[in-house]
Amino acid sequence: MAITTGASIGDVVDTVIAEARRTQLHRTVMEPLVRTYRVSRGAGDTLEIPKFGTVTAGALTEGVDMTNPQTLATTKVTITPAEVGAQIVITDRALRTAREDMARAAGRVLGDAVAKKLDADLLGLLDGFGTSLGAAGESISMGHLRAAVSRLHAAAEPAPMPYSAVLHPYQAHDLAADLAPVGTYPVPSGISQTVLENHWVGRAFGVDLFQAGNLPVDGEDDAKGGVFSREALVLVIFKDWAVERERDASLRAWELNVVADYGYAEYQDAWGVEMYFDAAAPSS
Repeated sequence: MAITTGASIGDVVDTVIAEARRTQLHRTVMEPLVRTYRVSRGAGDTLEIPKFGTVTAGALTEGVDMTNPQTLATTKVTITPAEVGAQIVITDRALRTAREDMARAAGRVLGDAVAKKLDADLLGLLDGFGTSLGAAGESISMGHLRAAVSRLHAAAEPAPMPYSAVLHPYQAHDLAADLAPVGTYPVPSGISQTVLENHWVGRAFGVDLFQAGNLPVDGEDDAKGGVFSREALVLVIFKDWAVERERDASLRAWELNVVADYGYAEYQDAWGVEMYFDAAAPSS
């Protein structure tokens, strides 16, 4: 039935928002795999996350005072947010004749835009890890995945679990035949069902493997994924995305403006490994 009631724009907005959120959940891979902080109103326009150094314990002699006091050094990661947004314009004419499927289609487009931007921002951090395995044109193997996990465990400060591997779907294809089939291992905790249904490939060496279609492929058909601890990367949400509607009378239309405010950064470089491998389209 066409949406023609006095609350028609509200009906359309509600449908667009619902579909956009559902679409975003299906499309976003990285968000549930990194450490996420949510900043309350009035907390300022930056967030400083401290990084603590290490101290060394030594043997003691009974009755003898300790003579090697140590200082706990700290550094910090400073994250400054930035706004991202998208806009959909719905004309009065479209609104008068709109059916619910039009609003849902608009929501899917909007959800894709929001998800792709957030995912691309977080995926871009994988290229920043100082440790890198692979090279242009080289096919990824289980040995490379095993080596990456070993690097994380052997870091000066071993990377805390859990670990995730995020690769381009064409790279994941090269590993899929050797991965344990879904159901062999328990479903990873803390991951939304939609991400598991759409992006989880399997598990090997204690690492859950995910495929990310938003991971860019360069002109030589190579892509840079990563194997990393959940604590290696940080996402800070200063404002969850929301939709505000605005009337444009001269255009005879409504604007649906979507804005989010977030920041992101690498927290600990040694807790991630860049995976630089071939991502050419498979033929079998």
